[in-house]
Amino acid sequence: MGFPLPMIHLKKINGVDIINKRKDTRKLKEYRKGIKDIESKLDDTIGRAEAKLLLYVIIYHFDCFGRQQQLINTYMSLKYHWGNKRTAKVLKTLSDIGAINRSRSEADNWTLFFLVTEFLEDCRGRIILAGLAIKERISNFYSAIFSINHRGKNRVAT
Repeated sequence: MGFPLPMIHLKKINGVDIINKRKDTRKLKEYRKGIKDIESKLDDTIGRAEAKLLLYVIIYHFDCFGRQQQLINTYMSLKYHWGNKRTAKVLKTLSDIGAINRSRSEADNWTLFFLVTEFLEDCRGRIILAGLAIKERISNFYSAIFSINHRGKNRVAT
């Protein structure tokens, strides 16, 4: 390849991959952008407060990616004593506003996943570079195996 690719080094601290952890400044920027959307599009003060709280939980606790609606429901019920219907209603409101993206799982078509919209836009470039780095590592791995297996014709008859 003609250009150098960034090599991705994974550091693990207590079993957690720190390359995928979002920085607090990025989280704060995403939260402020979400608050602006909520303030401009919701009129009800109680609805705004609930939407802000749930957006805060998704960004800071779930790291901008709500893996399953069941996990969000469980967390909100344990921490804030919210019911499942209340959480589902506020999640739907956030997705209607455009603060989060709601998508269904391809495996079972009923599990919902939630992503903060800014998260996808920010990570697009990083995902492309990571894919290129993985492709480069795989090609180097195969070339190393090929060179080990075919070192030469130094066969000795016994």
